[in-house]
Amino acid sequence: MASLVYRLGKSDGQKKSKPTDLGYYATGDRNGGNVSQAMPMPYSRRLKAIHTVRVEKDGKKVPRKVAYSPNEESIFMDEWIDPNSPIEKLKFKKGILIIDGDRQPQKAELADILDSNENNPNRDTKTAVVFHQVNKSKEAARILVKEERVAKELAHFWDIPFTRKQALANWMGINTYGDENLWVHRLYMLAKSDVKKFKEVFNNPDLEYMDFISRAENIGLIRFNTNSWKYGDVKLLIVPRHDMRYQKLIEYLINEPLTYKAIHDEVLKAEGKSSLIVTEEAKYNFEAMTAADLLEAAKENKLVKYKGATGFYVVDSGKTIGTKTKESAIAAIESEPLLRQMIEEEFKKLI
Repeated sequence: MASLVYRLGKSDGQKKSKPTDLGYYATGDRNGGNVSQAMPMPYSRRLKAIHTVRVEKDGKKVPRKVAYSPNEESIFMDEWIDPNSPIEKLKFKKGILIIDGDRQPQKAELADILDSNENNPNRDTKTAVVFHQVNKSKEAARILVKEERVAKELAHFWDIPFTRKQALANWMGINTYGDENLWVHRLYMLAKSDVKKFKEVFNNPDLEYMDFISRAENIGLIRFNTNSWKYGDVKLLIVPRHDMRYQKLIEYLINEPLTYKAIHDEVLKAEGKSSLIVTEEAKYNFEAMTAADLLEAAKENKLVKYKGATGFYVVDSGKTIGTKTKESAIAAIESEPLLRQMIEEEFKKLI
C-alpha cells in the first residue's frame, strides 16, 4: 500500500467550505488597516481522538467507537487487547495529512472510515465534510492530459509574427511598452489559462486593425497621450477614462476609412512596402482558398519552399508544414488554423 494523502476541505470542482485546503487568513490590523500586505498563515488541525461510526452487522447499522493506537492491530476499540492503549490523533499540518499505508495501515483505515472523509462512500451525509483523499496518480493524469491539449492548441504561438503578438497582447489588456520577454510571457500565460478566448481574439477580423495600430505605434506615427489618441499633432479622438483605448481607436478607424488609409500608407511607406490596402473582395477570395490552393500560391510567391530532408516549410520562420509529402502539408493547413493564419500573414507582408 502506497502513501496516502488527505487534505482539509472539499475536493476540486466542488464549492469550497471552510476550513479550506490551506485555511489562509489575513493578519495585521483587523480594524480597517491594509490587509493586502498581510502574511498568510498555514492551517493545521488535529481531529478528535475517538470517533463513532456506523457499520453493518447482521443486516443492521450499529455504532462502534474507533481510534488509532500504535499498540493495537484494530481501529475498533471494542477489539482492543488493552482498553487503555495510548491513542494518537490524526494531525493535519499545513492542511495535509500524509499516511504511510504500509507502516500505518490502521491509521489509513481510520481515515477512510470516518464520516468526515468526503471519499467515504458509506459516510453519514449529515456529518460535515472535513477532509478528502487526494489521488496523486489521477491528479497527475488529469494535469498531463490538460497540458498536452493546451500544448497542441498553442503549438504555433511561437511562430506568430512579433507585431501580431503585440496586437494580441494590447487587445487583451497587456502593456507592451516594457520588456518584451515580460509581456510575451504574460500573453502566453493568458493564452494558456483560456485557450478558447485566445483563439477567439486571434481569429477576430478586427485584429488586423490592432496589428496595424501596433506597427504605427512602433514607428511613432500614432501615440496615446493621457486620454487621447494622436496622429502626429492631430488629435484623433478622446477616450473616456474607463474605456479600452485600443478598441475605441479600432472603432474610430473602421468609421473613418480615409484616416485609416492615410495612416496605413505611411506605415507601409516606413516599412518599405507597397501602399496598397487589401480590399474586402480580396480578403473574401483569400479566405475562400482551399488548403491546396493556399500551399500552391505560397510556393509560387516563394513564401513556402520544399526541402527533401524535412518537406515543406515557411521560409520566414522555418516552420515545417506537415511531414515530407504534399498531402500531409495540405492536411496540416486544413487541421491547424494557426498554421493557416501564419501562412496568410506571410502573404500580407508582400502587400
